[in-house]
Amino acid sequence: MKKRNFLIHGGILSAIFLIGFGPLLIALVAEAFAGFNGCYLSEGFESPCVVWGFDFSEPLYAMGLMAWFSIPGLVIAFLLLGIFLAVLFVLWLRKRAKSEETN
Repeated sequence: MKKRNFLIHGGILSAIFLIGFGPLLIALVAEAFAGFNGCYLSEGFESPCVVWGFDFSEPLYAMGLMAWFSIPGLVIAFLLLGIFLAVLFVLWLRKRAKSEETN
């Protein structure tokens, strides 16, 4: 039972982390890809980036703009984290009260 709760709580925390930092991680991957291949990445316009015979300018531009989604994503993630911690606290109080009743 403990392992199941650990997996559930870990999954919830992982989802909250991805909501908050996922868009930022995507933008960082785009910046790293562009930097390693000598391309220029800008938020204002697409710049040509031909790697391995393919033009990656449009996907890199879209991925670079994902950083802006991290602003509301972080707010939502902090709210979800607060709700999650409040639920855990209430469950802990109920478990504590139940164990005191049996003693």
